[in-house]
Amino acid sequence: MGKLFRLELMKTKRSFILPVLLLPPLLVVLSGVASMSTYLKDNAQHAWEAMFIQSAMLFAYYLLPLGMTVVCVLISQREKQNNGMLKMLTLPVPRQKLAAAKFLVLVYYLILEILIFVLSFLVAGAVAVHNAQVSQALPVGYLLSLSARMFAAMLPCLSFIWMITVLLEKPVVSIGINLVLCIFGAIVSNTPLWIVYPYCYAGIIISRAAQSGGDSLIETITHAHLLDAFLIPCAIVVFAITFIITLYSFGKKEME
Repeated sequence: MGKLFRLELMKTKRSFILPVLLLPPLLVVLSGVASMSTYLKDNAQHAWEAMFIQSAMLFAYYLLPLGMTVVCVLISQREKQNNGMLKMLTLPVPRQKLAAAKFLVLVYYLILEILIFVLSFLVAGAVAVHNAQVSQALPVGYLLSLSARMFAAMLPCLSFIWMITVLLEKPVVSIGINLVLCIFGAIVSNTPLWIVYPYCYAGIIISRAAQSGGDSLIETITHAHLLDAFLIPCAIVVFAITFIITLYSFGKKEME
């Protein structure tokens, strides 16, 4: 699987994926930190936490799932060029294994997207804190905890996006459907249906952190455990169902 993953990753090197990954984090971080800098002095005790939540809210609810939608479509369409899918399916490798390798590539880009977001935030945040003359130690544990949980919460969503991309095949339709589902994410997060709506999982992680009011890492983890008791079981089920559907749907039409 490792060799297959590296092969699939190499196929994406000359694509437009990197610009897609760079733009959303940079835009949301710069706008979020810029708006926060106007009242940092009133939130000096939790300046970093407030800036991170301000920046991550839009990113988690909208830009992250939309960015990964474009990545899914770019990877899918690359295989359809010059009969790439048919050529790939002639290899002595089960198509389910090929689908799994492609999903690992998507996970790689998800990690990269979040990493770019965090690094951009740290640079912009340092400038905002300096300009506001706020002295607060960087809450490394808090930022790492929320970032890791945002990544984990995005996995069911990423699997759902990849399933839609594989099933529908047409890029415009796939982007359109995922766009609509993303738009309703913040709305659904305030209803009982949020538990079965993976597009709002990452946003809910950030929203609940905002409601905790910039608590310490220990308090944040306590709040997280209460949320995870409901979120994790359902997220696992959503991930498993969509992933299995994708494994057995990938390349099926081309084989018929």
